[in-house]
Amino acid sequence: MKLTQLRALLATVEAHTVNAAARQLFRTQPAVSAALQELERDVGQRLFERGARGMRPTAAGLVLAQRTRQGLASLAASAKMSGLAPAAVNRVCQQASDAQLEALAALIEARGFTAAARQLGIAQATVHRAVSSLARRLGVRLWATSGRLVEPAAGAEGIALGYALFRSELRLAQEELRETAGRLDGRLLVGALPTARTSWLPRTLVRTLQAHPDAGVIVMDGPYEEQLAALRHGRLDLIMGALREPTPSADIEQEAVFEDTMSIVVRAAHPFGAGFDSATDRLGAAQLQVLHWLLPPAGTPARRCFQTFMRSHQLNEPAHVVECNSFLTIRAMLLATDYAAILPTSQVVSEAARSGLKIMGPPLRGSRHPAGWTVRLGFRPTRLQQAFLDIAREEAARLSG
Repeated sequence: MKLTQLRALLATVEAHTVNAAARQLFRTQPAVSAALQELERDVGQRLFERGARGMRPTAAGLVLAQRTRQGLASLAASAKMSGLAPAAVNRVCQQASDAQLEALAALIEARGFTAAARQLGIAQATVHRAVSSLARRLGVRLWATSGRLVEPAAGAEGIALGYALFRSELRLAQEELRETAGRLDGRLLVGALPTARTSWLPRTLVRTLQAHPDAGVIVMDGPYEEQLAALRHGRLDLIMGALREPTPSADIEQEAVFEDTMSIVVRAAHPFGAGFDSATDRLGAAQLQVLHWLLPPAGTPARRCFQTFMRSHQLNEPAHVVECNSFLTIRAMLLATDYAAILPTSQVVSEAARSGLKIMGPPLRGSRHPAGWTVRLGFRPTRLQQAFLDIAREEAARLSG
């Protein structure tokens, strides 16, 4: 799907006739007709019903038009937020070509024309020509050279981010078009934070795939900052886990579906575990002081919660700390040592006994925090994504219960 085709689609949906759409786009009627026919061939579905009263979009045509509008709105918003003038923002949305925007995005990612050309599989001169023509059309400077590297201007980075979000909307549009034909075979692109990794997300995925076996799934479980960047650039569609307060970026939104807590966990054979009643007993200050700890990275909400907990016992930050946010690594070290860890209660309560772990007392005071999902502002889920979220909400209710 090309931008010229999609602009023809939007103009025809609004104007109801190809002639009126052609006048709006300053193109010939045959060119607009050809663009629409090519687009219908590309998507494999009729996008308009043609009749005496003009062109009426089909259900598939409406889906594609809505996603295209959302994608162009994201492109415009991102370009505007980066400082691009309104006239240049309009030209990006109304005149820039796919080749120009793809070349700019590759140049920014690769920081060089040679590497960008290699990434796109085209000649270096072609990349330079595409980006230069875009800069002339917009009337702005898009890059500067610094030694061997290319340094993008702020406006260029905004355009590239917006184009990535535009392409993400087109990916979702293709999935929705298949859904209109009865095929729920899209992909779920999900980021998983610790709260979601061991129980909430796996159970949600199992049930989703049982109901929709043709669905594809990609799960990313890196640090929050990496997941947030992937979400903002359209490489993820949502992040599941603990929510941040305040919301870390104006272009995302969060929805809380349950509250989680943090608990202290050791191996079942830990010296402090003998005779310890996890439901009522608590570790004393002297025990907390001598423990070696597996803790979340500094600066994370969970680490700040632990620091507040230690201060409430008049204790300083422990001297023996291993920073880690991988549950597999933490569990392996807990089972092999007398270290203690703080983990989301929902992550360990269902498997502590069978994993050879033991929760040491009630959740930490003041550790209650919202958990749910984070999406881009204005996110509109496909049917598959909505089914996934509905199941995730049910599983969250089970966890909180």
